[in-house]
Amino acid sequence: MIRVLIVDDHVMLAESLVRLLSDDPDIEVVGHEVTAEAGLRRAGEIRPDIVIMDYHLPDLDGAT
Repeated sequence: MIRVLIVDDHVMLAESLVRLLSDDPDIEVVGHEVTAEAGLRRAGEIRPDIVIMDYHLPDLDGAT
């Protein structure tokens, strides 16, 4: 099982990604956050295999 965390402030895009990824039986979406700070905190807590992060977020950029 591949555990994925999504960090994106565009709710419709994030919800679409959750639906798309959830169709794959080998992928589990373990969370969604809307800021980089919250995403980094959550990633430290749940230790996902992959983080899909928007490059332009309101608090930090996705490359940080």
